Amino acid sequence: MTHPDPVPVTVTFTNELTPRARRITFKGMTVVESVKPASYLSLYFEDPQNDQPSEPDSPRRNERNYTPRYLDPECHSMTVDFVLHGSGRAAEWAHTAKAGDMIWASPTTGGYDIPEDVHHLVLAGDDTAIPAIGTILEAIPRDTRTTVIIEVVNDDDEREPSDDVPSDPIWLHRGTDVATAGFQTLNLVKSIAVPPDAHWWIAGERDAITSVRDVLTEDRGIAKDRISLNAYWRLRPDNADTQ
Repeated sequence: MTHPDPVPVTVTFTNELTPRARRITFKGMTVVESVKPASYLSLYFEDPQNDQPSEPDSPRRNERNYTPRYLDPECHSMTVDFVLHGSGRAAEWAHTAKAGDMIWASPTTGGYDIPEDVHHLVLAGDDTAIPAIGTILEAIPRDTRTTVIIEVVNDDDEREPSDDVPSDPIWLHRGTDVATAGFQTLNLVKSIAVPPDAHWWIAGERDAITSVRDVLTEDRGIAKDRISLNAYWRLRPDNADTQ
C-alpha cells in the first residue's frame, strides 16, 4: 500500500504545559488514515525530500513519531505535546518553535484496538505516553475501571492526561537521570494489585517496557494477548531523545 507523502504543517499556537512539556498546535492538510486512540504520525523537522536515509533500513535523522493529542481533520488542525528531554532534534525544535514555523507531517495511522472484553485497563507509561493515555481514557467505555501509572522527572511534570475523564494517576518520580527511566514503573508493576483479567497498555523507553512485559508474562502470568507494548523512545549513550 502506498502512503501519501508528508505534507507541510505550520505552527499556529504554543503553550507551556510544564517545565518539560510544550503543546504545539498546527494547521495543514494532514491525512488521517486512523482515528483510533493512541494513533500516531511521523513529524519531519526538515524537508523529508532532503533527508533520505543513507541505507535502505536506516532511519531518517530528522523524523520522530508522535501521538496527536487533538486532531480535527475537518479544520485541518492538530495538537502535539512535546517532551523536552534530552538533546535530540525533536526536543531542540520544540523548545524554540513559534507561530509560523513549518515542519512536515505524515498521515496519522495505527493506534490501540480497545479489547471488546475490557473491564479493567492498566495504562502505564512515562511522560512521553501522557498524550496517548489521554486519548485512550477518552475512548474506552465509561464503565471501564482503570489504573493509570505515569513516570515523570518530578512533581513539576504531573498533569492530568485528560481534562474530560478523571483518572487519578499513580505518579512515579524517577529524578533527572534519564538512565533510570522505567525502573520505578517496573518495581510497581511487580506487586500492584489489579484484577487477573485486566488488560495492560504500556509505553515508554524501549528496553524498560520490555522488562515490564517480561515481569507481566513470566512473573505474573499475564497472557500476551492482554498486553499492548509500545516503544516510544530509545535511551542512547548521549541521552538524546529518539522518540
